[in-house]
Amino acid sequence: LRLAINIAKEKMSDEQQLESWLKITEADFAFLTSNKTERVVAMYRRALQSANQLQVDTALRQLRMFEMLEILPENVAAALQAFPALELKKKDAYIEKLKATIIKLT
Repeated sequence: LRLAINIAKEKMSDEQQLESWLKITEADFAFLTSNKTERVVAMYRRALQSANQLQVDTALRQLRMFEMLEILPENVAAALQAFPALELKKKDAYIEKLKATIIKLT
């Protein structure tokens, strides 16, 4: 994944949207591989500065799934610090709906 990120950086044009997705992917990579929560929150803060609403929502949904599954809880808590409080509040309803769906499927 690190190699793919580096290759994408080299080939990236000036398109803001592509750059934003790449920054989010780098933050996701740090989330999955780093044991330094300060690094995780810093990477997401950097990524979210230029992200549009779709990108913010997508990144947040992914983190909420990890949270619900209790995977990497320290990194989840750190990453969520990078998101505005309003975004977190809006997504609480999404998590409850997702939990209900999972319960129905099991």
